[in-house]
Amino acid sequence: MDWFKVTLIVLWAALTGLISRSYYLDITKPKGQSVEVSDFIVIGGCVAGGISSLNLMRLIFFSEQTKALINALDVGDIITLVLGPVAVTWVAVREIQKLLKP
Repeated sequence: MDWFKVTLIVLWAALTGLISRSYYLDITKPKGQSVEVSDFIVIGGCVAGGISSLNLMRLIFFSEQTKALINALDVGDIITLVLGPVAVTWVAVREIQKLLKP
């Protein structure tokens, strides 16, 4: 396992912890509402999806292995390959925003 993958795992754990803590304090302290476990699962999944799609974009643009593949692809395929991770990141951020807003 290389250092970048370890960094991604640590980043996922830190972001999930920070967002979960913020969510827990926003929900339980001022409003007195109960917190559901499914909300924390959504937070962890969204953070993991966002980080993995950012990693995929990094691989698309900077990996030597994918440069040969990209040269063989059509322009439409390249756009689709880039738009997928962008869409996953956008949806993940929107879902976390929905949870954090009242």
